[in-house]
Amino acid sequence: MQCPHCSAPIAPAAQFCPICGAALATPASPKPAFPVPGSEPAPVRAPQQLASRGAVASPARRRHRGRRWLLGCLGTLAILLILLLAAWAFLIRPTLNRLAREQINAALDSAVQEIDPTRTTQLPGGPVRLSETFLNNLLTLAHSPSSPMQDAHFTVTPSTITLTFTLYGQANSISAVPQASAGQLHVSDLHIQGPISWILSDDDLTTIVNQHLATAQQRLRHPVLAVVLQNHAVELLLGPPSNANGSSASILLAAAQVRA
Repeated sequence: MQCPHCSAPIAPAAQFCPICGAALATPASPKPAFPVPGSEPAPVRAPQQLASRGAVASPARRRHRGRRWLLGCLGTLAILLILLLAAWAFLIRPTLNRLAREQINAALDSAVQEIDPTRTTQLPGGPVRLSETFLNNLLTLAHSPSSPMQDAHFTVTPSTITLTFTLYGQANSISAVPQASAGQLHVSDLHIQGPISWILSDDDLTTIVNQHLATAQQRLRHPVLAVVLQNHAVELLLGPPSNANGSSASILLAAAQVRA
């Protein structure tokens, strides 16, 4: 092998000529017949290919994030719903139930106090007609203007007595059937309609009304032998007054005769 500059003989692997010092070109290494794994350079992708891959992957990532967000929202709503139901069952409803009982007891107590025992004792035994107007006037006298229960009104039909009213601006109604048993007046088939039914059951109100009816009958001082519902009126068949000469046995006998 000779130097291309001065034609001096040089070794095959020499990088510089020993005579003239010129740099010699290094012969290219032979290319292996089979490529070594990992030795190939990474293929250069066109910008259009990279953009198309990003366009395909981006909607999938967005859908995945959307599903995760939706599941998170549903989980949060479920937890809030469970907490709300627990609060309603153990805190809100018992509190509202107590307040409703207090309001109803106060209204019925006031109505019962309007019954004057000194006057009712003078009533003889026999039928007494209570008109719808009389019942509403009694309710008006017992009603407090500051009470959340407003626009109360009785309606009497041959099958039932219905009390309609608004409580905190919401319309409600209570219907019941008055009956007499063993000289005692009570109600049955009581039904509540309206928002108040969410916090007060039919059985709760039946117990409250019957307790006040028992108190009212003590002030009435007459056994009630029968109840007849008419259009716009209630007719009570009263036994002899409790301070009259007559035993409880005679009163019960009269009640049995009326029922027969």
